[in-house]
Amino acid sequence: MILQPPCPSEPGKAICLFIDHLRGAISVLFLLLFPCTPVLADVKLPSVVGNNMVLQRETTVSIWGWADPGENISVLPSWTEKAVTTTTKNDGSWLARIQTPGAGGPHTIQISGRTTHLLKNILIGEVWVCSGQSNMEWPLTATDRGKQDIPVANHPEIRLFRVGHATALTPRKDCAGSWKPCTP
Repeated sequence: MILQPPCPSEPGKAICLFIDHLRGAISVLFLLLFPCTPVLADVKLPSVVGNNMVLQRETTVSIWGWADPGENISVLPSWTEKAVTTTTKNDGSWLARIQTPGAGGPHTIQISGRTTHLLKNILIGEVWVCSGQSNMEWPLTATDRGKQDIPVANHPEIRLFRVGHATALTPRKDCAGSWKPCTP
């Protein structure tokens, strides 16, 4: 709020009216130059859908994310010429189901909406989900042969997605983590 002194009596009243009109004109000009349009959201992907990921071979897999409600999303894997399209729901979520080929790669997947993501170095093969107690996090460096095994552990076709630690009272839509190839 801008506080302004009251207009003086008759002699300065014309100047006050001119200033009031000028303020109004500046406000209209500002709205014309900087219209109030909604901010468009980028296509967002969960951390598990990214570079270096492994998809299960010879099946239908889900690729999902978030964008503006009603936005058209296209998912184009490099192993096919036909894109799968879907439309974002009212809550901003979208899901596309794609067929995967036999084991192989590396492949790419292009995901397009108002923005485009090109996921690279994707392998198709066997996906193993492992969970357990604290021993599941035992680092190779702590084993008896860690110093000998780490320098020769060059198996980039083996990938690991490690979920970051988090506490939540309700299910989460995403997690912290990324796919890492097995390299020294």
